[in-house]
Amino acid sequence: MAARLRGLLRWYLEKRYHILARLFKVPLAGQGQPEPGSIFIQVDALGYENLLTVLQNGKMPYLKALVEDGDYTVSRWRCGLPSDTPPVQSGLMYGHNQDPAGFYWMDKSTGRRQNCANPTHVKLLEAHISAEGGPGLLTGGSSYCTILSGNSLRAVFTVSRLNSYHLQNACGLLGAILFVVFKPQLLFSTMAHFLWDIALELSDYVDARLTRRMRRREGLFPITRAIISTIFRDVATAGAIMDTFCGLPVIYVSYLGYDVVGHHNGPHSHNAVRTLRGIDRAIGKLKAATRWSRRKYNICILSDHGMNPSIPFQKAYGQPLSAHVASLVGNQVMVDEYDADRYLGRDHFSPLNQDLEEVERHLPRGLAGLVRSARTFIYHGDSYHSPTGDGRISVIDCSPIAHIYVHGAPRRLQMAEIEALHPGLVQGLVSHPGVGLMMGLEGGSVVLRSKGGRAVLGDRTEIVGEDPLLQFDEPDLVAQEIRRFALMPLAGDLILFGAIHGDSIVCFQNQLGAHGSAGGDQSYPFFMHPGNVEAALEQVRTSSDMYPILRRITGSLQRQAPAWEKVVAG
Repeated sequence: MAARLRGLLRWYLEKRYHILARLFKVPLAGQGQPEPGSIFIQVDALGYENLLTVLQNGKMPYLKALVEDGDYTVSRWRCGLPSDTPPVQSGLMYGHNQDPAGFYWMDKSTGRRQNCANPTHVKLLEAHISAEGGPGLLTGGSSYCTILSGNSLRAVFTVSRLNSYHLQNACGLLGAILFVVFKPQLLFSTMAHFLWDIALELSDYVDARLTRRMRRREGLFPITRAIISTIFRDVATAGAIMDTFCGLPVIYVSYLGYDVVGHHNGPHSHNAVRTLRGIDRAIGKLKAATRWSRRKYNICILSDHGMNPSIPFQKAYGQPLSAHVASLVGNQVMVDEYDADRYLGRDHFSPLNQDLEEVERHLPRGLAGLVRSARTFIYHGDSYHSPTGDGRISVIDCSPIAHIYVHGAPRRLQMAEIEALHPGLVQGLVSHPGVGLMMGLEGGSVVLRSKGGRAVLGDRTEIVGEDPLLQFDEPDLVAQEIRRFALMPLAGDLILFGAIHGDSIVCFQNQLGAHGSAGGDQSYPFFMHPGNVEAALEQVRTSSDMYPILRRITGSLQRQAPAWEKVVAG
């Protein structure tokens, strides 16, 4: 009798999700396949040490039970530099992480800033990475809430797929409506969590004002945070459950709430940790659903990087980094600074702007003028190009990393050339208490400078004075990663790392939690896998080293890697 009831329930669930699958044209051929599928669940920005603390304190009870019962093993791995989502996902999904110089950077040859919240920028970036790297990890599968798609068949809330003409399907707005129709309880639970998140965020703001606790300005953040922490999370979970009933071979779900709140309030704040409870419940719900799907799944849980508590540069020193640079080079040199917070909302409207522009072309003149006015109001032009006149300086802040570009030549300048153009700039940056490390080029070598010493990373390492790398854990490995990072073609002429003060790091953006550079939990994400999945992580030095491991888990790579794979991993 129990078996019959179980069969009827499975039949009901399958039929319900198959109707949705047909509407989305998701293939059903994978259901009932003998080989297991793979689900990768990314908890964005939750570092290894912070995970252990959270588990010990019982803040993620489902994950804690998985580990304590011996079903799962949790390990630390090294994500490399920059410790940020775009380069890490490039390595995980394509085995190639040589191009993204962080979340923001500049193509100096064109003067164009790059922002990985902008779908147009990320689409071009992924096209380049997929050509340079290996086959996409998610080929034939699905991706949710990621920067890159990994060549997935189905992509929801995936930045690189937010293309013109496909905004509705790419964002999953239609999918959210259909999920509500078929699962009305999802509407009520999601809306309840949405309103509760806004209420708690506002109450925390009041508490911070009363206790004079450091906190960023609010603006629309309570609403943004509630959307990402609840709506994105619940739609992604429901979509991934549908994909398991369709039997897709590989599914990648990224939960963003902790990263977003951690940047705003700090990684150890009550609000940031509270988002992990919702993520923990979502993981349990997704894992429980796989018991009903005909295809079995191996579920691995990972993070892309960690996060350190941070001190905003402007808050600590009374001026932004660009103002300090301007004071060093004099009034005759123009210094512009890229404020990512100013453009972030507009980046998300980029696909909408493209769609409205296409609609505008097919309307009568009067209506076209109205659409143009609406489009201009929502999306105020490009503003991603910096003037590139001789000597002009652009500062691109990227959490605890700052890229400094000295214009006048389309190539990267040597450190000696910068010093000749702007005497005192290099020393003035190194000596600032908010700067922990500066790097630049000298011939074919990378030069590191700190307040107490200098290192040249070439065919061999030369140290003058104090070793600048001793401030980091595993300095030899950090040296290799810094050299690889500093030699990226699109990195700044000068690259700064914020100074480390105890457990905190100086952040060049207005953030209370930061990641991107080296040092502390930001460099060490975690990987949780069931006992039947092999994952030897001892030799992993960067995210591209994880690529063959993940491909073996999905079954798309045999034990003996092909020659190109060894080159990429090496």
